[in-house]
Amino acid sequence: METKSIDYNSVLNIFLERWSIEKIESMTLNQYVDIRNKDTFCQWVENRTKAVGNINSAQGSIKFGIYKRYNPKIIPNKYKNNPRYKHDSKYSWFSKYGENCEKAFDNVKKDLKKIIEFSLSGKFELIDEITLPNLFKWKVAYLYSNNRLVFIFKRDVLIEIAKHFDSTVDSEAEYSKLYSIIVENKPIHKTIAEYTNELWDKFKPAKIESKKANNKPKRRERKETSKTKNTSDSNRKGSEPSIVTHKHDKIQEALRKKLIDKFGITAVNMEKNFIDIKLELPNEIVFYEVKSSSYASECIKEALGQVLLYLHDYKSNKIKKIVVVGNYRPNEDEIKYINFIKENIQIPFDYEFMNIPV
Repeated sequence: METKSIDYNSVLNIFLERWSIEKIESMTLNQYVDIRNKDTFCQWVENRTKAVGNINSAQGSIKFGIYKRYNPKIIPNKYKNNPRYKHDSKYSWFSKYGENCEKAFDNVKKDLKKIIEFSLSGKFELIDEITLPNLFKWKVAYLYSNNRLVFIFKRDVLIEIAKHFDSTVDSEAEYSKLYSIIVENKPIHKTIAEYTNELWDKFKPAKIESKKANNKPKRRERKETSKTKNTSDSNRKGSEPSIVTHKHDKIQEALRKKLIDKFGITAVNMEKNFIDIKLELPNEIVFYEVKSSSYASECIKEALGQVLLYLHDYKSNKIKKIVVVGNYRPNEDEIKYINFIKENIQIPFDYEFMNIPV
């Protein structure tokens, strides 16, 4: 895990600009994986986005499902006579993906597109069923998740973190279950980068091994006294990843249709005086501010100051109400935050979520 100052959102944004859904659709085998080419999809996932999760491992490049050998004549001994793998004059791949490299890549790409689709829609439990190796597939899932996962991918670390929050966690639990427990416990005042770095600093492999060693009833050994301080500047925020920039418009349009169906088209105004949606009823005006951030609390924090200014500028004797609209259901901590706002501001306030797929 990187500890220097990093603009994590910019890392994501640059990746998602390079590997949009459209580019994945047209991606060729040489664009997916190659040698001495730093612009392949696999190079981006493994090395060029290392700031948001290191997936280098002893497993090597086979974790991509298919890879091009640096020396075509040399097939690693651990793969050579293993029926799980197939090879040709350039590539090696998992046998389950097909008889030749073209068919193998076609099937790997299908799995990759499923991972992206399920991640964008928040159906992380379906990613468990995809057979690409876990390190790689969950790094891809994070990159397209709109920060709905932590960027930690080592299973033993995820298990330790999940058990910290829920002692009943089974060591055989699926990745999606581990991530669900971890993300559900994210403090509302922390970004996903701040939260991830805090968890990594506390549960990284060296700490786990130290904990295991300390639990062994052996002779006393010298205690580990050094401490690693997280010096990352996670408060720096870049622009929102480009793949979610259209989500705001989709949420807004879905909300507009919902309100028109209920109150009629004349009551609903969209994008007037910078207000996302204004619902004007005989005795009440409701200002809807739409946000596409990853968490209900972040949507509220981004929207409140903005919409309060709209209310200040809008002259009317009608009752005014604020509704912040996001794409995700609030967790228990966020519900408390919403109730705190309701209890402490005089203007009627609420949060509404609309689960709109990208």
